[in-house]
Amino acid sequence: MRFHWLFQFCAWIDQTPLSQWIQAAGWIVPLVQTVHILAVAMVLSSATMIALRLAGLIALDETPRRVVARFVPFIWWPLIALAGSGLVLIVGEPGRELLNPIFQAKMVLLLLAITATRWLTVSLNDETASGTQPGSPAGTGLAVAPSLRAVATATLLIWVTIIFAGRWIAYF
Repeated sequence: MRFHWLFQFCAWIDQTPLSQWIQAAGWIVPLVQTVHILAVAMVLSSATMIALRLAGLIALDETPRRVVARFVPFIWWPLIALAGSGLVLIVGEPGRELLNPIFQAKMVLLLLAITATRWLTVSLNDETASGTQPGSPAGTGLAVAPSLRAVATATLLIWVTIIFAGRWIAYF
């Protein structure tokens, strides 16, 4: 058995007092899922605003850097809430989560989304990449490099895929 250690780990978590308490209390999972969903909404809304600005579809009167600076905190802070609420959900049902290939794919996609979001943030601080130097219209800093547009679009698609994967966990 390839992942025998993972089965054992899940069985161990499942028998801890914390896991037993989460499983027995009927209000914990719905409350934690609500927090998780609200945090997901914040992340997706912020990622959408960033992607739409970098695609040149909204807030064209603002620099990409300014739009990203406004919305990126609403990605990073909710990720902390997502990590905490996700951990509670995992402890409550470790086998359902950790042994599920959809959950595992979701975690890989999450790492990819976090990496891409961080890359966008860092790249926009590079004046050449953000279009604030030569090549921007009248030196306004409003243009966006095609690579940033492509990464922003891909990142948004990854975040949406993460949401679908999160829903599919329950059905796989």
